[in-house]
Amino acid sequence: VTGWPAIFIDRKDFGDDDYLAELPENVVTYTGNQVAESAPINLYVENTFDAETRILTAKITVKYTETVSSVNQLSVALVESDIIAAQVDDNVGGEVEDYEHNHVLRKMLSFYQGDPLPEENVAGRVYEFTYSFTIPETWVAENMEIIAFVNTAEADNKEVLQAAEGAVVE
Repeated sequence: VTGWPAIFIDRKDFGDDDYLAELPENVVTYTGNQVAESAPINLYVENTFDAETRILTAKITVKYTETVSSVNQLSVALVESDIIAAQVDDNVGGEVEDYEHNHVLRKMLSFYQGDPLPEENVAGRVYEFTYSFTIPETWVAENMEIIAFVNTAEADNKEVLQAAEGAVVE
């Protein structure tokens, strides 16, 4: 990546340059193209949170609607928003003491690179996975979400096939 922030759309290469970052002027077109395509997977996130024990249980369901011949993996992340902390912001000329941070990765519930899915991913196949984690007292469960995504897991292709999210506390 030559600059920040960088824009990636489903980790897909829309050109023939093997460069996944996109220019801002291409985002609307490429995002529209991706949204119009049919995803080969339906993905569901169902969370249960026990406020007393602070145990989060996330049930992730992967349903293949089409046969996918590539190797796939599932990633499950716990993120938190509305975290107020200092942040350097060059647009205001320095540090902002009460900056609001959103979608901060707190914990990967899956392996950091994703958990492998079986290689026989035919239309109609369903997988269910359950992840549990005790949320620390210093984290605000009401501001947290689970983000899950399935991606291709090949050396030259990491394209995201489907993503879903669900609030920890409804």
